[in-house]
Amino acid sequence: MGRPKGSKNKKKIDGLVQTIDLPYQVTFNANNTSYNAEGPTLLEALGNIPLTALELKTKGDLIVRHGERVAQKHLLLVQGRALVRSHIRRKGFAYQLEALLR
Repeated sequence: MGRPKGSKNKKKIDGLVQTIDLPYQVTFNANNTSYNAEGPTLLEALGNIPLTALELKTKGDLIVRHGERVAQKHLLLVQGRALVRSHIRRKGFAYQLEALLR
């Protein structure tokens, strides 16, 4: 017998929360410059950082603000380039930072 199989036994949970009233504000401090972006979700805010992987030359700090909550993450050069280059890694960073903001 066993348990019944099928998709009704599985739940897909997306940890990214969208809020309409408060946008996420992201500041990425690298190359002796602050790059600012914002968006309705954390994933969109990270995607709006005006920087390419080839322009990034140093490690930096990623600061996320949502209302009164603030989260900070130090990124090495490889991590920073992955953040601005890869959508999959950007989603992973968004999930980690969302957990820090809770």
